[in-house]
Amino acid sequence: MKFRHLFSSLAGVTFLALVTSAAAQFAGPGRGSGTSPAANPALAKVFGQHTSFSANAQMKVMDASGKETMSGPITYKLLEGNTYWSMDMSQMKSDQLPPQALAGMKQMGMTEMVMVSKSDAKTMLLIYPGLSAYAEVPVPNEIPSKEKTDIKVEALEEETVSGHKCQKNKVTVTHAGKSQLFYTWAAKDLKDFPVRVEFSDANTKVQMDYTDIKLEKPDAKLFAPPTGFTRYPNLQAMMQGEMMKRMGTPPAPK
Repeated sequence: MKFRHLFSSLAGVTFLALVTSAAAQFAGPGRGSGTSPAANPALAKVFGQHTSFSANAQMKVMDASGKETMSGPITYKLLEGNTYWSMDMSQMKSDQLPPQALAGMKQMGMTEMVMVSKSDAKTMLLIYPGLSAYAEVPVPNEIPSKEKTDIKVEALEEETVSGHKCQKNKVTVTHAGKSQLFYTWAAKDLKDFPVRVEFSDANTKVQMDYTDIKLEKPDAKLFAPPTGFTRYPNLQAMMQGEMMKRMGTPPAPK
């Protein structure tokens, strides 16, 4: 029985590594390299004057053929270039997330994941509230924050999205000599907040539909390491630490 429990824990931790890596990519491509938007400075630039806000979003990820590969709700917060993403993998629909793996994640308390990226940092925080733990993960292809960002907006047609009359725009964000293309739908009744954003790379297309939009600044504490959580220097150390906890012998009852 004890061996079976150990095997289950090992399998769950191993799968967590795969899901964590995949979830960052599923969140959407960045800079044409498969980088998560949580680590992509370009995405934060398409909201125009709205440099700080909170919103929920329905995310849809499609492959090059247009087939949906993943969808589900997320929470997105922006604070002066710092980003906060939260997702619950149990609410995500994906062919790459088998039911038995999801059951293992639920048992381990690892379905909820938060990604925090600060504009001036080369690492992002990967937080698991169910574990009261977080790890620092290198930001792939990070771009020096001092580099100038050029934003070009080209107005297209007007469309209605989710009941909002919107101006559809083609937005090109160029940073450190590299460009990324976005399409945004700016709602006229929400001070031109883009209630829909689409972007893609060669293999993936992402659509984000924003709701429950709050245009005030979110709590700055959300963008800092969570108080009372165990800090791990990297994701591997986190998984090893959680595995060791599950391998430990519980104290004898008093």
